[in-house]
Amino acid sequence: MLPGDCWIDLNGARLHYLDWGHPSAQPLVLLHGFCSYAHYWDPFAQSMRRDYHVIVPDLRGHGDSDRAAGYSIEDGAADLEELAQKLKLENIVLVGLSMGGLISMYYTATYPNRITRLVIVDIGPEFAPAGIAHIQRDLANEPESFNTEGEAFQHLKKVQPFHSDAFLRHQVRHALKRDEDSRLRFKYDKSLCQIDLQSPLWLWDYLAKIPCPTLVVRATDSDMLTPEIAQQMVSRLPQGSLAEVARATHNIVGDNPEGFAAAVRKFLATGS
Repeated sequence: MLPGDCWIDLNGARLHYLDWGHPSAQPLVLLHGFCSYAHYWDPFAQSMRRDYHVIVPDLRGHGDSDRAAGYSIEDGAADLEELAQKLKLENIVLVGLSMGGLISMYYTATYPNRITRLVIVDIGPEFAPAGIAHIQRDLANEPESFNTEGEAFQHLKKVQPFHSDAFLRHQVRHALKRDEDSRLRFKYDKSLCQIDLQSPLWLWDYLAKIPCPTLVVRATDSDMLTPEIAQQMVSRLPQGSLAEVARATHNIVGDNPEGFAAAVRKFLATGS
């Protein structure tokens, strides 16, 4: 089954989202990471769609959504709240990867009555310096465009070596678009590359305001979320627990999709 492509006006911008059907089920909202896109979640969404109403937005400036003037955590949370209101989403299970995880922390603390379970994926209020350097290096070395899908595939294979070839081809299909010169370019707003990536330390205070059961998922090979910060997060959360997924880097959802899905399913079934 393929998801439905939908568009909605949120806070002055037209945002794209994927709807995987089953609207009578509990909503499961998935938020992607920095410079990523909604279709990155496709394998996980496919595995969850029978049990949940899976909604996956392209965050502002990403994928097929409009560019916007602001890309702050607060901006992302405001878009999510308007999306929830317009789609009448309640009792949401919220899963956020990287930047999506930061938005999820802030959103759940600000609108606690909307969220029943929260999953924060490989991110915290404090970034490891190696992770910031890794992202900056990848963005600096990213080609402006590609002549062919094969070129794009080879580039992604270098920066995401744990991803399967099938998933890399999936990314080529959905993360890039043809420009007027018939060259392939990544869809995200290039102004995102100018954002100064600094730890949002102010989010530490918000963790204690998250009342629902919360799972922190850390990749064992992550250079963004250290074991120490992950443990501190769990201790600050009123109902926090930790799961580690092996053979995975910060790109955990694509690196080890089976391990990630198993950790999330166990949490949703047991609360820990």
